[in-house]
Amino acid sequence: MIKQMEWDIQSLPDNTTIQTLAEETHYSPYFLSICYQKGLRTVEEIASFIQPDETWLHDPFLLHDMQRTVERLEEAIAAGQLITIYGDYDADGVTSTAIMYETLLSVGANVHYYIPNRFTDGYGPNKEVFTRLIAEGTELILTVDNGVSGHEAIMSAQAQGVDVIVSDHHDLPDDLPDAYAIVHPRHPAGHYPFGDLSGAGVALKIAHALLGDFPVEVFDLAAIGTVADMVSLLGENRAIVKFGLQQLNQTSRAGIRQLCQQLELKLRDIDETSIGFKLAPILNAVGRLQDATPAVELLVSIDDNQINQLVPQLLEWNEERKAIVDQIVAEALEQVGESPPDIIMLWDEKWHEGVLGIVASRLVREFGKPAIVMKKKPEQGVVKGSARSIEAFHLFNICNQKRDLFTSFGGHHMAAGMTIPLENIERLREYLTQEATRIKKETAFKPTIAIDNQLDLATVSVEAIEEVNLLRPFGMNNKKPTHLIEAVHPSEVRRIGADKSHLKLTVSDKTNQSLDAIGFGLGQTAEYLTPKSQMSLVGELEINEWNGHRKAQFMISDIEVLTPLLIDKRVTDLSKSLFQQPKTTYIFFHPKIYQASIAHIHPQSEAILVTKQVTDKISSTTKVTLVDCPTSIEQFRQIWPIIKDYEIILHLYSHEDVYMTGLPNREQEAKLYKYLFKHKQLPIKNLPKKIAHYLGIKENMIKYLLEMFLEAKFVKIKEDMLILEEQPTEVNLHETTAYQRLNSLLKAEELFVYSSINELITQFMLWNKEIQ
Repeated sequence: MIKQMEWDIQSLPDNTTIQTLAEETHYSPYFLSICYQKGLRTVEEIASFIQPDETWLHDPFLLHDMQRTVERLEEAIAAGQLITIYGDYDADGVTSTAIMYETLLSVGANVHYYIPNRFTDGYGPNKEVFTRLIAEGTELILTVDNGVSGHEAIMSAQAQGVDVIVSDHHDLPDDLPDAYAIVHPRHPAGHYPFGDLSGAGVALKIAHALLGDFPVEVFDLAAIGTVADMVSLLGENRAIVKFGLQQLNQTSRAGIRQLCQQLELKLRDIDETSIGFKLAPILNAVGRLQDATPAVELLVSIDDNQINQLVPQLLEWNEERKAIVDQIVAEALEQVGESPPDIIMLWDEKWHEGVLGIVASRLVREFGKPAIVMKKKPEQGVVKGSARSIEAFHLFNICNQKRDLFTSFGGHHMAAGMTIPLENIERLREYLTQEATRIKKETAFKPTIAIDNQLDLATVSVEAIEEVNLLRPFGMNNKKPTHLIEAVHPSEVRRIGADKSHLKLTVSDKTNQSLDAIGFGLGQTAEYLTPKSQMSLVGELEINEWNGHRKAQFMISDIEVLTPLLIDKRVTDLSKSLFQQPKTTYIFFHPKIYQASIAHIHPQSEAILVTKQVTDKISSTTKVTLVDCPTSIEQFRQIWPIIKDYEIILHLYSHEDVYMTGLPNREQEAKLYKYLFKHKQLPIKNLPKKIAHYLGIKENMIKYLLEMFLEAKFVKIKEDMLILEEQPTEVNLHETTAYQRLNSLLKAEELFVYSSINELITQFMLWNKEIQ
């Protein structure tokens, strides 16, 4: 019933537990139930989580090789050695670079930074680049947000007498490089209490160790990198982001201030959401398209003229990135077509390599299926790109079983990067499709959304949302609460946005409580919704501020329409184009209409003629189209249990339109009989039309009457003549099968053709109750 995700409703705490906690605090039961879901079960735990302090920040010297790192950096600073920070081209990488650059500058280091180019240098330490940097005078290399897999480059640098200090947070390989020092929160020889630091978080710890005090000035950069890299926002990361946001809300960093000004983002409003959806994408966009050095320059520059040039340039690159993504998505959607396979695998020689992960994510959102999007490189004989997945399909584990098919592969459950020889593409597609088929037999093959609690509209208020916002910053492992709102109906439905792709609702419950709701990308759902529709919504609460007013608003992630999914496209004529929808079951009730239409049915669709014994089962279609009006309500009811859970398009063409003609009455019967008695016999050709004109009765009515007269044996047909029987048997014409057929058809037309869509929904819901 539209529902695009698998809803995973978490176990709810019992009311007694929540009530006991409420008596010990000043918080609402709603807020406390959210806390309980997050594992905050005591007053002390809640208070600590709401306001982390400096004790959440661990001693940096607990990190493996930190002492060795600081000593080597201090030695280089004292000797005036040129230190090169070797960063990465994403937001975490550029903020890590900026943190170390500013820190080393502040203690008098001779420091330089280098951001590898995604397209020419690749990810991580590059042997040729290291050699070039050393030739240019570098005497110590410090990697940030990369390095643990850079064996060859690090070995080469060390062999040239240049030490390499690695600071990284990515997954550790079985064999670590032979670097001078490796600072990593999950180093196997270390005992650091928190293993989920971002690259910027690790850089912050080095800064702390080197300075001997909290590096307050760079917490803002650490917050941006931590949020952008989507690491856990629990533990030390929560404190880093919390303190960093406080710093950002009053930052004097000129580049960020001007960037926010251009984005019309007030400093006091910067939060984890604005980092994730506004600031980080801009910092990421540079490295997706070219050398990301300008992103670092924006963060560290104090030159107003330089910043005045950098901000518009970064914004332009971000717009260019958006345009490239939109173009590739459009081309990808065209490749997928209207019937997406279980595993979407696409590639093209002209696609931009830097944005393929974003495109894959968009395809997963569009189709709810794993997507692999790649750039074809015929000169190298490979395709290279990114993959995104759904919960049911563990991308890393499944692909890892076929490592031999890849030139290179890395990732995790929901995302991966890969390079594949061209000759292995089809083998990989076949393998992944087989795995998807296997998984579909065991579980729902669709995205899953975890639901934290069920919400009554009476609970919703700006104050309740503000209370829950005490648990911010939200992110990985501390997600924004997801709510289920059940059995509401739309009192207002609108499609909004330039392309009308978004849905705006006002939903109400039985007590007339109401709530505004918005569903991005759900505009098409409006076709199914009327004031009679019932639905359940899953999503998040937020505060909508407009023109000085603050109001609660529900951001819809998914919808389940509980009433039948009817799209009202009733017609007065049947054209060939109506039958050209793929993956559709076309249902007919009249054999003649079925025979005349079946040749026009789309090859990926099917047609069913409803007979007295309906045994047909609908195959793998996504929707049902009712082509014509049933001959009776009873005829329709035998098909209803089979189609009730599908999206149903209503054409309901009425080829007779008995409802508008009406049923024959005694006066009309007498008029026709007198006419026939007078003429005794008449040629059949055009007879109904001639009689209708003479008697002033509709032609259709004359046809109905003649059908009844023939059945009652008042007349007979012989050699193209209609002949009146001389001594007919007395018959009640309203008891004839012909009259009963017309009466049944009239009632069917009244319901299916002439009633409102709300009346149809009400009737179908009544039949659903009977089925249950």
